[in-house]
Amino acid sequence: MLVTIQLFLWLAAGFALALMIAFFVMPKQERSRLVRSVPLEQRLKDYPQSAQAVIIRANKKLSLLKEMPWVVTLSLFSAYTFWFRKLEAPQCVEVLGQNAITIQLLLVCYGLPLAVLTWSLLYVRTGLKTLKTGYYPPLDEKRFADTIATRGWLSTIRGIAILLMPLFSVATLYFGNSAYAALTDTIDWQKVKVTCSAEPMNPAAQ
Repeated sequence: MLVTIQLFLWLAAGFALALMIAFFVMPKQERSRLVRSVPLEQRLKDYPQSAQAVIIRANKKLSLLKEMPWVVTLSLFSAYTFWFRKLEAPQCVEVLGQNAITIQLLLVCYGLPLAVLTWSLLYVRTGLKTLKTGYYPPLDEKRFADTIATRGWLSTIRGIAILLMPLFSVATLYFGNSAYAALTDTIDWQKVKVTCSAEPMNPAAQ
């Protein structure tokens, strides 16, 4: 599991660095929203005329429906991970005919990267619209809360970043595949059978 932990530490560090960079390159008008509560209409007045800022009104119902598959997926993954961590001997537990350790590795190394890849592909349309219209988020985007859409170089960078996300996801999937192969090679399944021989592997339902 050490390789998996290191992989996710690197991913977390990269994500944190990206957030820091995004914060410092963010226009002052948007940065103020993160550090103090400012009415949307007041923030709109603070944008320069070149930003052509407009307010996108919230559509909570459609926004929730759009994000619901990801909420369910992450909830199931989190629930399985929590249950897995509570097991005293996960190598002796079967889930759907597979070893619980194998299922956990598949979820971490393939499940999450594939989920991110699917999510990024669904947002390609948003990236294309951003580059076409210059607005981020696009004016027809369904948002959970009222949001200010602006034009400018930062919106263009955001559109490009969205279009590059599938490539990042494919790279993550590649590293996940390498990590899975390395981790499964370190498991001595014969030793696992001997360890669990005194107490046969029990289905997860029991």
